[in-house]
Amino acid sequence: MATIQLLRNLSLSSTCRVAVAHKRLPKGFNRPSAMSLFIQEEAKNKMPGAAVTSVFVAAKEKWSAMSVSEKNKYREEADKIGEQRRQEFGKLPLSQQEEMIREYKEHKERLAKNAKNREKRRDKEAKGYPKVPPNAYSLFVKEQLTGQASGSATERMAECAKKWKTMQLGEKAKYESQAEQLKKEYEVAKAQVEKK
Repeated sequence: MATIQLLRNLSLSSTCRVAVAHKRLPKGFNRPSAMSLFIQEEAKNKMPGAAVTSVFVAAKEKWSAMSVSEKNKYREEADKIGEQRRQEFGKLPLSQQEEMIREYKEHKERLAKNAKNREKRRDKEAKGYPKVPPNAYSLFVKEQLTGQASGSATERMAECAKKWKTMQLGEKAKYESQAEQLKKEYEVAKAQVEKK
């Protein structure tokens, strides 16, 4: 069983020498789907003023109504493009292949972690957990930005950060006491939800 798994991991393509065992190549080197090629073709043929979503929906419906033989044209084209991309990847230096695969895996891990965190947050919201309260700095920024619309968001945030850094401890105490009060309220509400 372990041998079969090892062979699956190592066999990518006879034309593509790859440094690290993996299932998919990095972004830009994988085979496109036949449907995506069809939708791209449909989008080129549609009027330029048409909404993207309406073009996509119409193309998807048209794809669903197509026969298998009509779809095979796009599948063959997708296979051809996929093989070209694999060959391009195989021509890259081994060190560059390894680096791209590593970056791709890290990206996928970040996406999985974000999805897991999003799911945890949704579970907490469904159970009725309160939102985590803002800290003192966040309260200060919220107060400073209320009603302010001039300048870019980056400039306004930079200005707030500069003001916060130059403020005396006595001036910050107002926001810190508010934050502490909100944190206590949060802890009480959280405890009530956990008791249920």
